[in-house]
Amino acid sequence: MDEIGRHYLHLALHLDRHFEGFVDAYFGPLEFRAEVQAGSPRSLEALADDAQQLLDAIEADVPDAQRKGFLAKQVQAMAAVLRNLSGDQIDFVQEVELYFDITPTMIDEATFDAAHTQLDEILPGDGSLIERSVAWREKLYLEPSKILPVFNLALRETRRRTQKLFDLPPG
Repeated sequence: MDEIGRHYLHLALHLDRHFEGFVDAYFGPLEFRAEVQAGSPRSLEALADDAQQLLDAIEADVPDAQRKGFLAKQVQAMAAVLRNLSGDQIDFVQEVELYFDITPTMIDEATFDAAHTQLDEILPGDGSLIERSVAWREKLYLEPSKILPVFNLALRETRRRTQKLFDLPPG
């Protein structure tokens, strides 16, 4: 892992100490995580400084444009989370842009009305649109005890079709 990657991971794991679940899955070196979790959490102010330093380093030291763009957006989102945790009020639109790199826009209600009309025409049964939607989804439900046999059937069929096209080793 390069220095930028180490700083990125360091920031994310420290942020997770203030916002549990921020890192939803960690598969890196256990000793690195243990190092971050040792002692008291770093202050939000220190982490905000770390985020800014990391952004500066990304701008200066990451030559690959795709990696640079990805990392910069990720660190900007972490900085926004830190701002929120510190009590800063961020405008909703700006918050969505910083977290998700999208700009939310209002959708004309007529769009939803048209979709509801289409659903009303195609969903079978009686009752409200929600009731019929739930009933239709329940028909697609597969009991847990039947999932593995269906999966194995699909796997056998996929192998059978693939073997017609390609020479595969046994198993």
